[in-house]
Amino acid sequence: MEDLKNRRFYNSSVNGRVMSGIVLFIVGIILFAEQLGVVFPYWLFRWEMFLIVLGFFLGAKHSFKRSGWLILVFIGVFFLLDDWIVGISLKRFFWPTIILIVAATMIISPFKKKKWEQNFNTLNSNINNDDIMDATSILGGVKKGIFSKNFKGGQIFNVFGGVDIDLSQADIDGIIVIDITQIFGGIKLILPAHWELKSEITSILGGVEDKRKNLSALNIAEGKTLIIRGTSIFGGIDIKSF
Repeated sequence: MEDLKNRRFYNSSVNGRVMSGIVLFIVGIILFAEQLGVVFPYWLFRWEMFLIVLGFFLGAKHSFKRSGWLILVFIGVFFLLDDWIVGISLKRFFWPTIILIVAATMIISPFKKKKWEQNFNTLNSNINNDDIMDATSILGGVKKGIFSKNFKGGQIFNVFGGVDIDLSQADIDGIIVIDITQIFGGIKLILPAHWELKSEITSILGGVEDKRKNLSALNIAEGKTLIIRGTSIFGGIDIKSF
């Protein structure tokens, strides 16, 4: 079962790299053609198109399994529609539309959580729900303390909010993964100082900072590795310990 899990992670990573490479290749071809004098529509090089391309790049990098890329594409397309369709003005509907999307996400998220837990448990048949974490914050804050001594990871979805996860009393064995999607928000993870932390976060105008005390190679325990992966856009992830 562990080999099956590792193969799925590996295949997903490879597919993501290939798809993001294709997106970058198309961008490169367009920029190369523009330098050769090919005339493109003026909106192709505006900031809205940058958001759209960035969204597709991030989505392709993760095989379009996370929803954060859709927000960037939506914002870009929304503001470009005024240029594409003459005689309309959609900018005044931006915030009402955002509120409706957030509301729809709040309605759908419990069903997505249940499906995610079922898929997770399929790969990890020997654990229970207390050993996995799911934290969703939209226009609000979430604080959770994890006490499982067999913690197996989980996911964090944070949009315009804050998430505070305390893992100081938890324990792990081997390599575990926390999958993060964050847009305009902040995440704080409190970890034991002896856990090894590896970051595979794609950060746009944000960052991941490990602020744990007494952090040195001598304090890191073997066989206890936490990997955080995902996307953070206009947000920060702070790692601390007591």
